[in-house]
Formats: sequence, structure tokens, C-alpha cells
Amino acid sequence: MEPGAKPGLADSFQRWAWQQLEAQDRPEPEGPIDWKPIWRIETLNGVNTLRYMRADPAASTTCVECHNRLEQRPETVAMRLAGGISTGKMWKLHQLMGALEINIPLDRVEARAEEHNRLTFMVVLGCCCRACCASDSWSLPTWRARAPSRGSSPGGRATILSPGS
Repeated sequence: MEPGAKPGLADSFQRWAWQQLEAQDRPEPEGPIDWKPIWRIETLNGVNTLRYMRADPAASTTCVECHNRLEQRPETVAMRLAGGISTGKMWKLHQLMGALEINIPLDRVEARAEEHNRLTFMVVLGCCCRACCASDSWSLPTWRARAPSRGSSPGGRATILSPGS
């Protein structure tokens, strides 16, 4: 285990995120704490991955009582001492007790987003083409209807032109 590392925190993200959550904790919370989740994107096994951690606070007095009993067990005290962690922790309602971590590989998300981008482009292009075609088919007959026909006078009366007149 690395110096300063806590048991159960396996890598740099977990250690960093846990510190961020601890900074939000309160020694004497008067009510639920507005926990902010911690996240960052990093490369795991060659894949961009969203790493997310949120607090798992003491939500009820049952949680607090159970954890405080566990802290007094000789095995727990020995584990804490071996890890260089102080013993005798006594939790209070709403304090940080643990965390939930979720890792989401982004390669599939990125592929899906790319697919949706292509689909959206094709739909927009199709709508534009349809609008242009509809515009031409609407405006061409309208223009023909407004344009004076060959051989008519501006007043709308037909003038017959013949070579002998």
C-alpha cells in the first residue's frame, strides 16, 4: 500500500475522490449534507472512462449504531492500526460512511453519439432537400401563373399578331 493510502482505496481516482468527499463532510451535521458527486474522465485499459463517485452517508440511526459497534470490534481496531488510521471513530447521522463508485467506458457512448450525429445530419439534410423541392414545385407554378403569357397584352386581353396585320 502506498504511503498515506487508506485501506479500500485502490487507485489515485478513489483516493482523490474520497478526499473530495471528506472535505464536504461535517463534524456535527444538523441535517442532510448536500453532497456533490465527484467525477473525472481518465483512460482505463486504453479506454476513455467516466469515473464517478458519490457519498454514501449515514442515512439512519440504525446505520450509525451498527457502524459505531463495528468500530469497537478488536478486528476493526487492529485493521485501523495496521493501516495507520486512528481508532474509535464515532459516526453521527448524515456523515460520510462510504461511497458508491461507477465507471462508464466511453467508447460505446462515443460510438453511439457518432451514430446519432450521422442520423441527425441525414434527417436534417433530407428535410432541407424536401423543403427545397417543395419550394421549387410551389414557386414555379406560381411564377408561371403570374407571368404574362406570350402574345397577351399587359391588360390581360389577347392580341393576335399575324404577319399580314
